Amino acid sequence: MGFSEKQEALVNSSWEAFKTNIPKHSVVFYTSILEKAPAAQSLFSFLANGVDPNNPNLTSHAEKLFALTRDSAVQLRTKGAVVADAALGSVHAQKAVTDPQFAVVKEALLKTIKEAVGDKWSDELSSAWEAAYDALAALVSEESMAKGEKKPAEKKPAEKAPAEKAKAEKKIPKDATSGEKKKKKKKAKSVETYKIYIFKVLKQVHPDIGISSKAMGIMNSFINDIFEKLAQESSRLARYNKKPTITSREIQPPFASSSPGN
Repeated sequence: MGFSEKQEALVNSSWEAFKTNIPKHSVVFYTSILEKAPAAQSLFSFLANGVDPNNPNLTSHAEKLFALTRDSAVQLRTKGAVVADAALGSVHAQKAVTDPQFAVVKEALLKTIKEAVGDKWSDELSSAWEAAYDALAALVSEESMAKGEKKPAEKKPAEKAPAEKAKAEKKIPKDATSGEKKKKKKKAKSVETYKIYIFKVLKQVHPDIGISSKAMGIMNSFINDIFEKLAQESSRLARYNKKPTITSREIQPPFASSSPGN
């Protein structure tokens, strides 16, 4: 069972309540963020002079974020998954946004919606917004990590005059140039992330339960550890059996030994 029609309706109705006074609710949202994490001010250029309700960039950014979360709820209900603009991953990668910061934003978002709806606030409404935001945050975090691994190419220096170029070549030892080439060949080790899949499984089993960013990170690390252990043991068995390919016969023994109750 995925995101329900009732959950979508709850998010839509409270989204309309938020839009009735965007400047006021934007102030609540960003004030809450800065109270929990003052260092987050550097992530938002429009907060350089504090929380100003008359700043159009502040209100438009808040409206966009809440709209994206609302769209996330609609997509979860209609498609069972969230699809977001790839540019979001690039922006968050450039700003090096962390999972704890995603958690702070979620807390501020829920506080803002609670104030916007007043007496209509409920645990069910909170869970609906949490599920929608968690799905969006997991996707953006995954895309951000993928973008962060791809570093832009270094700019080449301007060509030197022939005489200067000859002098520079004489001064640079061969060992130094070869060392630089080796450094360029080194690439950052990629980190596998299963966050979006963890979230999908959670919503299939417990659609009304959310998951914190810290818990998501722990689950992701756990799955990476299990995968690495299974891969190492199954490859060892494949070598022992003199097989070039790992088959189900090599996977089953290590899986059985690592599963609870075995």
